[in-house]
Parts: sequence; structure tokens; C-alpha cells
Amino acid sequence: MPAGRPKSYVVTLNDEQRTQLESFARSRSLPTALARRAKIILMAADDMINSAIAEKLEVSNPTIADWCRRYIADGIRGLCDLPPGHPRRTYEDDDVAQLMQQALDRRPVDATHRSTRTFARETQVSKSTRHRAMGSRRSGAPSRGDGSNSSVK
Repeated sequence: MPAGRPKSYVVTLNDEQRTQLESFARSRSLPTALARRAKIILMAADDMINSAIAEKLEVSNPTIADWCRRYIADGIRGLCDLPPGHPRRTYEDDDVAQLMQQALDRRPVDATHRSTRTFARETQVSKSTRHRAMGSRRSGAPSRGDGSNSSVK
């Protein structure tokens, strides 16, 4: 049994995942960082301890743990870089479309307008999520239940 701290993340791969990661690791056209991350996952799946992977690839132990954790959570997509300052999306396009459809279909009770906060409470999303998904009136998303604009005649 190897000495040291036990592995905190156990990576298992099927044949398709292993083939794709091996392709990434060998690629000369992909970014070097992505190839290194693929190598990390392949070595972790082969039961190499983190310190041995870190020494061989010249990265730190926390880096190994971070990429294993992201791979376990998100698969191959987790190995890709995120744009700076942008976290992963929590709502997919279908969810946003469903929110927009609800905004257009349901008229607010006893009101001519639906506020961001009211709509957020009705749909159980945060007001910030609603605002990001729907945008403002300038972006073309209607704030009224019927989609009309009383200022335009």
C-alpha cells in the first residue's frame, strides 16, 4: 500500500472517455494546459498517487485534486477553461426559454406590470437570475404579461 494521504478523488473512466482523453493528451493542436489536464485524469484513473502525478507533470498536489474534482463533477467539459470572471451557467437555454414563456403567458394579478422581484418569487429563481435571463426592456424582453408597450401607439 502506498504511503501518504489517501486519494480524495477516485477517477474511473470507460473506454470512450479514456480514448478521448488519450487523444487530448497526445494532441499538438489543443492548448498545452488541456493536454496536461487530460494526462492528470488519465494518471489518476490508473491509480497513480497525486504526489507522483504532480512530480511527473511538474504541477502542485492541489492542482491535481482540483482537476480531478472538476472532472468528476463535469466530465470532459470540466477540463476546459472558463472565460475570466464568468462562473458556469446554472440555467441552460431550455430553462431560460421556459422562464421567458412564463413571463409572456401569465399576466400579473391586479397589476399592469410584473416586477423583477415578483416574477422571481413566482418562479422561485433569484431576482438577479431573472434579470440576467430576461434582460431589460431595452433588450426587447417585455415586462408586461401581454407583451405590449403602452408608450408606443
